[in-house]
Amino acid sequence: MRVNTADPESVIKACRFMVRYWHKYGKDVLIDMVGYRYYGHNEVDEPSFTQPLMYQKIRSMKSSVEKYADKLIENKVVTAEDIQKLKE
Repeated sequence: MRVNTADPESVIKACRFMVRYWHKYGKDVLIDMVGYRYYGHNEVDEPSFTQPLMYQKIRSMKSSVEKYADKLIENKVVTAEDIQKLKE
């Protein structure tokens, strides 16, 4: 099963499916989470040294948290004030 990490609801659905499958059949499931690392592979890695164009594009994008917050606000699940309180 493959899931895009930029879509948190899809990740949750895939994980729930995996757990139900595991409980029912007693077999493992592989979830291939496709995404990117905003800050590179670890705290001393600077990915823009080897992939400058890709990381220029990645850093110009909103984070997954910001995109999901925008989606929740757009669907009137929460308000911008609610999001700000959670961040604080």
